[in-house]
Amino acid sequence: MSFVAPLALAFGLAIPILIIFYLLKVRRHDLEISSTYLWEQLHRDLVAHEPWQRLKTTLLLLLQVLLMALLTFGLARPFFTANAQASDNVVLLLDSSASMQSTDVKPSRFEAARAAAQQIVNRLSDDATGTIVRVRDHPDILVQSATKAQLTDTLNHAQVTSGSTDMKQALQLALSLNKGHSRSQIFVISDGAFPDIQDLQTGDADIHFIPIGSSGENQGITNLSARPDPNDAQVQHVFVRVQNFGDAPGSNLLSLYVDGKLVDSADVQMQAKGKFEHVFDNLPPNAKVVEARLRDVGQFPADKSAWLVLNQAGTYKILLVTVNNLFLEKAVNLLPNVEVFKADPRRYAGIDPSQYDVFVFDGFLPPDLPNGNMLLINPPATDWLEVQTDPVNRPKVTSFEDSDPLLSYVQFGDLQLQRARVVDAPSWAHVLAASGSTPLLLSGNNAGRRMVILPFDLHWSNFGLLSGFPIFISNVMSYLQPGDAAQIKAPSAGDSVLIQPLPQADEITVHRPDGSTRSFKPAGKPVGYTDTDAIGLYQVDQKAQGKLIQQQLFAINLTDPRESDIAPRAALNIGGSVLRPNDTVEWTPAKHEFWPWVLLAAIGLLTFEWYWFHRRA
Repeated sequence: MSFVAPLALAFGLAIPILIIFYLLKVRRHDLEISSTYLWEQLHRDLVAHEPWQRLKTTLLLLLQVLLMALLTFGLARPFFTANAQASDNVVLLLDSSASMQSTDVKPSRFEAARAAAQQIVNRLSDDATGTIVRVRDHPDILVQSATKAQLTDTLNHAQVTSGSTDMKQALQLALSLNKGHSRSQIFVISDGAFPDIQDLQTGDADIHFIPIGSSGENQGITNLSARPDPNDAQVQHVFVRVQNFGDAPGSNLLSLYVDGKLVDSADVQMQAKGKFEHVFDNLPPNAKVVEARLRDVGQFPADKSAWLVLNQAGTYKILLVTVNNLFLEKAVNLLPNVEVFKADPRRYAGIDPSQYDVFVFDGFLPPDLPNGNMLLINPPATDWLEVQTDPVNRPKVTSFEDSDPLLSYVQFGDLQLQRARVVDAPSWAHVLAASGSTPLLLSGNNAGRRMVILPFDLHWSNFGLLSGFPIFISNVMSYLQPGDAAQIKAPSAGDSVLIQPLPQADEITVHRPDGSTRSFKPAGKPVGYTDTDAIGLYQVDQKAQGKLIQQQLFAINLTDPRESDIAPRAALNIGGSVLRPNDTVEWTPAKHEFWPWVLLAAIGLLTFEWYWFHRRA
């Protein structure tokens, strides 16, 4: 044991002064009396006049001497030397995605992750600092360059979410936070529910993996979507996919509720790593909200229910800008509840785009995009969409997301292409089909506009001849339809949901599934609502002067197979390096001060001394 401030031990000189106070006697005043009663007391009186007396050991004296000793000891800031992590800075990547809600580790994986993070904090030296990054669909820095006490307080308030995991972005953030620190370590505290990260340069960063979780047995709903009946647009068909992520066969009961009432159910039987798909086609007319629910929730309840707000939209207008594309014209005109208007690209400049809801641009893009959702077929290069001059010849479809609503009931793998344009996928777009690294179908939200992009001319392919092409156009238009039309697939937790305020609305209130509300004042423009970390139904109320003028619903679901596959990973592949849990952590001697405990003991002793003194009094 040593002292940070040894000179403070000089405060111990106050202990002899305290003892001197106990040696001094109280000087008494002489007082003449009329009698010399009790002469035997004369000796005591003479002694009382002496300035000193024999030291009498009392409990009060011992308590006060011990108190002075503790204060002296604490002022010197004692410390002991013990092994600590050889780091002056740590970055804790705390996985807070949906899979961390699993209860295979009690009370939950997230609580186990917080406990593991706290152990790392406890092993830090007293002068080390740390940063905590909450990892979800986008990383959040909860605290940066904080002390051990601040790190502990932050961990105590950290919350799990229902979103996915973007560990690559979190690691990039951690590597940037490491700059400027000669000794720094990164700890990934996660169950590993994310793909391998190959294209990341970690350099000489010291990265460690702490695995969380023990079991991967789970069944979850990974797709819930709807489309109108081809013969009756007022009737919806609901498609549900259930997957078994465990290593043993599983069974369950899938129930469908419409507006809160049970209408149908199906027995689910799945092989290990298998799936079950079912279409519910007996929905009652004018159904608004459907919920698919699994009976057995197991150890991961978050993916056992999913909701869908059905399309109750009326007629809307489509502007088709093309030059005699018969395949496209026929498919669009088959759609129910739409008015189709056709225009030649050369005459687009004289058209008022505000009169239309959805735009289909075939081989053409206007200089200024209209304020609406759009399907782009064979688009030219623009300042926001990079298209290479030379096309790729005879590309083959190597991958496509058949679980996405845009490709429901569409065999995109049967597509044959003579050539296709090479498009660089924008940051806002999601690639749904590709030929190697060449995108063949993209979708996303570009500055409030929903867009679907086919980077090839329909005449360069057999797509227009396939039976799935009209279904594809129907899926796309269901996705692009405007206003309060319900979505064919609910967004995921963390996604931005576009709320279109009415012109007369002066207040918008969002009621969340957990019962809380969020209110804000609209500014006349679409609002991207991002507080969507809870699973379930959201209600949007628009008011004018306190009166409700519109009420809408939207749902947030967890239908991400990566999160439902809760099997913990034994190792991570990051930047070509394999991180295993048993990777050694470098240790170094470090001082650990314990003067706060000494001060706490002194306060307790002072309290007891006060009590004893007044007890005697």
